[in-house]
Amino acid sequence: SGRRYLENDHESKYLNTNETIIFKKGQILYNYHNAFNAIKASNKVFLFEGFMDVIASCRAGMKNSVASMGTALTKDQIEAIKRITNNVVLCYDSDDPGIEASLKAIELMIPYEMNISIVSIPDTKDADEYIKAHGNTALFDCLNNNQISAMDFVYNVYYKRTDFKNINSKDAFKNIIFKYLMNFSSSLIIDAIINRLSKDLEISADVLLNDFNVFAKSNTKLQKPTKEYYENIQSEVNDDIQFEFEEKGNKKGKIYYQKLKYINAEKKLLYASYNNKIKCLEIDKKLKYYFVDDINRDIRFKLVSYYQNYEMMNKDLLFKEFTNEEINAMEDILKYQKDSNEDDINECINCVLQYPSFSKIVSDSNNGEVKTIDDLNDIIKAKKNISKVKSKRRSN
Repeated sequence: SGRRYLENDHESKYLNTNETIIFKKGQILYNYHNAFNAIKASNKVFLFEGFMDVIASCRAGMKNSVASMGTALTKDQIEAIKRITNNVVLCYDSDDPGIEASLKAIELMIPYEMNISIVSIPDTKDADEYIKAHGNTALFDCLNNNQISAMDFVYNVYYKRTDFKNINSKDAFKNIIFKYLMNFSSSLIIDAIINRLSKDLEISADVLLNDFNVFAKSNTKLQKPTKEYYENIQSEVNDDIQFEFEEKGNKKGKIYYQKLKYINAEKKLLYASYNNKIKCLEIDKKLKYYFVDDINRDIRFKLVSYYQNYEMMNKDLLFKEFTNEEINAMEDILKYQKDSNEDDINECINCVLQYPSFSKIVSDSNNGEVKTIDDLNDIIKAKKNISKVKSKRRSN
């Protein structure tokens, strides 16, 4: 892969050779192997378009940087990132092609429930150009202090493209914002964008919220998951493990939680890692980037980071690095898990290693077939209730 050298050269900025057996552009993230530990430690990755930007970023001290080598982002690359972190800072070029690439990348990442931020480097420069013009410190500050949420980025882009004197343009703006917004489950994000849209369109927030609910409902029914996306979450179903859940008082149906034993195996490994530094580092070395649950993955990374600095466990010190969700998960593990012998630990490691990262759950509501995005979202939401269900089973 190479970078255009002459400014008046009309070739693409990044040029790659044809794909070969060992060079598959869509499956490669430049610097991934070097950035792996830095991404784990920071729980964040900076994603660039080209390798020269990564080199510039590393010079500025941002070791948790990777690039898609000048090609469009792919699902394989997103899945590689997902193995290490849910937090992505997208640092594509701020020119028109870069903006379009950012919009496409956001759409592609949203189904993976990742926290996406965007950095727009001033003067339509990329990181390589910016560091040459302003130096290492300026680039470091730019990457860390100019981040906005993906939804804010989308809003800003389409706001600039809207003619607010034209009713059709305003309506198109509203619908494109609704299209992106319906993929977010956070009421905080939805309320903030609806209120912002209300001011810009000079329409009541209540009216817009009603329009949004109608839009989301009608468009959800029309959308179907792609075959590839469906295959990522579907595999064998454990018929012995099932539960029902309620949402806003409406029964959604029976949901099977797939292979709960993999979650239990992962939690046993976290318990062993918490109580023993040597075991913690050994388990992490064997598991590498394999995991079952996002929260468990982040806890493991933080346990490893803790034991790289301390010999003995200090719960209060460890929990200072945890989110509230991670604290609750770890407390649950410490409460219910027990010591395991060497054979049990090895069995749990093998169990997690065999678990396909994106084959977690599947619905039986349509004879095992997910028919709409709404069905799929219901399944994902149901997964989050598994801890409550397990607790109830224990109490019974």
